[in-house]
Amino acid sequence: MPYPNEHSARLREPGDFNPDTFRRVADGKLYGRIPVPATVDVIWAKLKSADKPSDYPIAQALRFPTTDWTEAAARKWLGDNGVKVLQFEPAGESADDQAGAAAALEFLSEPGGLTIEAAGGAGNLARFKIVAYTGGQLVVPGWSAPLVIELPGLELPTELPVLADHDPSEPIGHGRPELAAGSLLVGGVVSIDSPTSRAFVTSAKNGFPWGASIGAQVLSRQRIGAHETVTANGRNFAAGEMGLFHVTRAILREVSVLSLAADEKTRVDVAARGRRLEKDMAKEMTEEAIRAAERERLGRIDAACQGFNGPRIEVLKGKARAEEISVLELQAGLLELTRESRPAAPALHMGAGAGAASQTAIEAAAVLSLLGEGEQTKAYDERTLEAADNLRGLGLQELIVCAAAVEGVSLPRFRNQPRQWLQAAFSTLSVPGILSSVATKVLIASFDSIEQTWRVVAKRSPVKDFKTSPRYRLTADTKYELVAADGELKHAKLGEETWSLRADTYGKMVGITRQTIINDDLGAFAQLPAALGRGAGLSLNEVFWTEFMDNVAFFTAARNNYAEGVNTALSIDALTVAEAMFLDQVDGDGHPIGIPPKTLLTPTDLNAVASQLVKSLEMRDPGSSSKVLIINPHAGKFTAVSSTYLKNSNYPGFSTKAWYLLADPNVLPVIEVAFLDGRESPTIETAAANFNTLGIEMRGFHDVAVSKADYKGGVKMKGEV
Repeated sequence: MPYPNEHSARLREPGDFNPDTFRRVADGKLYGRIPVPATVDVIWAKLKSADKPSDYPIAQALRFPTTDWTEAAARKWLGDNGVKVLQFEPAGESADDQAGAAAALEFLSEPGGLTIEAAGGAGNLARFKIVAYTGGQLVVPGWSAPLVIELPGLELPTELPVLADHDPSEPIGHGRPELAAGSLLVGGVVSIDSPTSRAFVTSAKNGFPWGASIGAQVLSRQRIGAHETVTANGRNFAAGEMGLFHVTRAILREVSVLSLAADEKTRVDVAARGRRLEKDMAKEMTEEAIRAAERERLGRIDAACQGFNGPRIEVLKGKARAEEISVLELQAGLLELTRESRPAAPALHMGAGAGAASQTAIEAAAVLSLLGEGEQTKAYDERTLEAADNLRGLGLQELIVCAAAVEGVSLPRFRNQPRQWLQAAFSTLSVPGILSSVATKVLIASFDSIEQTWRVVAKRSPVKDFKTSPRYRLTADTKYELVAADGELKHAKLGEETWSLRADTYGKMVGITRQTIINDDLGAFAQLPAALGRGAGLSLNEVFWTEFMDNVAFFTAARNNYAEGVNTALSIDALTVAEAMFLDQVDGDGHPIGIPPKTLLTPTDLNAVASQLVKSLEMRDPGSSSKVLIINPHAGKFTAVSSTYLKNSNYPGFSTKAWYLLADPNVLPVIEVAFLDGRESPTIETAAANFNTLGIEMRGFHDVAVSKADYKGGVKMKGEV
C-alpha cells in the first residue's frame, strides 16, 4: 500500500513481528553497520520468536519523506549501501485508499452529546447544544478504516442548517459551530416552525432520546499504515491492522438530529414512543386540522419516494402510509436501499465506442472540449486522448453523471431532485476530483495569459508555512580563505543585512447556479475558473509591482545603484554608465561582487529602444551627418523585458522613462517571490453549495509572499531630471 508523503522500503513482512513492539525512529544503523540518514525513519520491531527482554528489535521497513527524497534518490541510497529490500513502494495514493475513503463523511455525535432546552416563554425559541466531536477515533460508514479529524483543519461556517435525518427538505433550525476545549460544539435554536420541528421540541420535553449526526466534506487526508502512529489534536493514535485515516482538512456542512439509539431494542422503543406521541398530539387537533396534517404526511411520503422504483420501495411506502413506520424511518430505509444498489451501477452509453469511461478519459474529454489540443492536454497519453475524443461535446450534467458513474453511483434526475443530485454527486471522490482537475487546467491557462514579466525579474522560491522567513544577503563573508597546515576551515559569517518573506493568502469564491446545470452548459462552467485564473494573475501582478516600484529608499545614490538626469535616458551611453555602476558594486569588505547584470527592464514605452540596444549589432550615429555606423557594444549582453505596470499611474513610483539593469535573480535577486510549498499556480476547489443555495461552489486561492531582496542586484536609471 503506497503512502502519500513518503517512499517505503520493506525489509521484512510485518506479520513476522510482534505487533506490540513496533516503533518508528529517525536515523540509526542497519545491521549494526550501515548509518541511516537523519531524514529517513526506521520501523523497528521484535520478531515473534524474540520473546526474551534481552532480544533486540530489528528493522522492518524504511520510510523516505518526499520532502527530502525523490524516488530515484531513495532507490540509489538503498543500492549504494547494499540494503536488501523485499519491496519498494514509491509515494502515492493506492486504489484501495481512494476506494476506502469517501469525499464526504457523516458521523454520530458523542453519546449523550445532544441537549435541548425548551423555550422559556412566549416568543422564545427552543435551544439545543451538541458536543459533536472531541477529537478521538471514529468508525464511519463508507470508510475502510477508522479515522481521526484534525480539529484545527476543520473549516467552520458562521452558521449552518440543522436538518431532520440529513433531509434538506426537513430543516428544523440553525446553529453556530465553534471549537472550544479541544472539541467541536454546535449551539443553535429551533427556528423553523413546521410539524417536524414541533414534534422534535415536544418529544424532547417528553424525554425522547434524540441523537445528532454531523455532515462534512473531506478536502485532504492521509492514510496511516498498520501499526503506525500519528499525532492529531494533541494526542497520539496507533493504527490497527486496517490502518487509520488522518483527515487533515474538512469543511463542516450541516448537522442533523436523528432518532437512532445505541442498540436495536432501544431503536424500536424510540420509534414506538414517537408514534404514540404523534397520536397523542393528533387527539388535540380539530377534525379539519387532522385532515390537513394527514394530507401533508402523505405528501411528504410521496415526495420522499419520488424517483425511486421497485417492489422493495413499494413495501416501504405502504408501511409509511399505514403508519407502521414514520417518515423519518422511511427516509432511512430509502437511503439504505440506495447504498445497497450503488455497487451495481448501470452501464453508460455516450456515443459510439464510448463504453465505460475512465476518470482520466472524462477529464481529458472536458479539457479537449474547452481548450482544444495544446499545452494542457500534453499530460494525457495517446490512449486516453483517443478515448476522450469519443466523449467530446459532454455537457455539464453529462460530465458530472459520467464522473459519478466511475464509482458506481447512479444520480437521480436533476430537475426532480436537484439537491439530492448534488449531494449524491459530491459524496464521491471522482466528481469533485474531475471538476477540480478540469477547472485547474482552465485556470492555469487563464493565469498564464496575464503578463508574466515578474517571472523573469524575480527569484522564485518555496516557503513551508505562513511564518516570517528570513533571507540573508549574498554578500556575507563566504569568500574562501587559505587553509592552514592543520587543515582547519574557518566558519563563514552571515551578514547582518537581511530581508524577510511571509506568505499571505489571496482568493475568491464563485458559484455555478442551478440554471447553469439545467442548461447543461460546460462552457459557462469553464468561464468561472477562467475568471479565477485571470483574477489570480492580476492579483499577483498587483502585489508584485506594488512592492517592486516602492523603491525610493531601495535604489539610492548613496548605494551607488541609482542615477538621474538627462544623461540617464535610455541609450548606448546611458546603458554603458548603468553597467559600470552595477559592476562597481562591492561586498562588505570592499571587494567586487563579481556578478554581471543580465536583464534590462523597461516600461512598454521604451521596449523598442531596449530591443534595439540588446539585439542590433550596429547602430547609426544620429549626430553624424554622414550617418556613420558604429558597433553596438551591448549587443547580446542583456535580455530586454518590459512591463506595462511600470508606467501605470495607479502604482506609486510609476514612470514612462525610468529603467532598470538587473542581475540574474537566481544569483543575486533584487526581489523575491515565494509560494507556499512551491505551488506557483493558484489552487482551485469545487464542492456542492451551502444549504441555502442550489448549485456548485468554486473557490480559488493563492499563497504568495513578495519582498525586495538585495539592493546590489540592480541599478535604476531615472531617465530624466
